[in-house]
Amino acid sequence: MTLYLSSINIPPVSSLEIRVPYQPKFRNFELYNSDPFRGVDIIPSRAVISPHASVCGTGSTTIYSNSLVFVPPIPDMSMPFNVISLTSTIYVLLMGIVMNSLTKKGHKRLTDAFDKVHRPKKEDTGLKRKLKKLLVKIGLKKAS
Repeated sequence: MTLYLSSINIPPVSSLEIRVPYQPKFRNFELYNSDPFRGVDIIPSRAVISPHASVCGTGSTTIYSNSLVFVPPIPDMSMPFNVISLTSTIYVLLMGIVMNSLTKKGHKRLTDAFDKVHRPKKEDTGLKRKLKKLLVKIGLKKAS
């Protein structure tokens, strides 16, 4: 544990930002205590606010934070399964997108080529032919 004690004068209408660099260290699973679900205790912090330059003198206010219990991630046997499942799902989604785009482009090219070569021009159906004869008979259309 580390204890940080500092005396800082903060002028009115200003702010103070304190940053604490933190670099996580991963432990081997044998180093965990027998009850890893308990976590790690973090002690409460203390801040002394004083309106004058004298710290902890008259008129100063001391504020204590709450203590924390930090629960680090606990390795278990489902982690490899989770990683394999997630990466496989992402891989399948990407492959599906690629295959879908490739087959749609190829299918469109093939149908366009087939329409140009193998499909003859449609002839008039019987209904169309009868309508044309009727219109010629009535005189609304010239015979061709």
